[in-house]
Amino acid sequence: MNTDIEIIKRDDVAKLLQIHPRTVDHLIFTGQIPYSRVGKRNVRFDKAEVIRWFRSRQGIPFHRNMKGNNGD
Repeated sequence: MNTDIEIIKRDDVAKLLQIHPRTVDHLIFTGQIPYSRVGKRNVRFDKAEVIRWFRSRQGIPFHRNMKGNNGD
């Protein structure tokens, strides 16, 4: 079992993926990106999981409204 987990914050994810931090917030809100909640407002990410998630999304189009994506 690998215990060398690198935990990163939202801004680190934004830099890693070269996206705006608000886009990371959107991905969290819509349940598109793996994260762990620490307390009421803070979230943390396993860097390896984020990279795995990113690689699994190759060729998948971005959808603005993942929750209820029925055009409403």
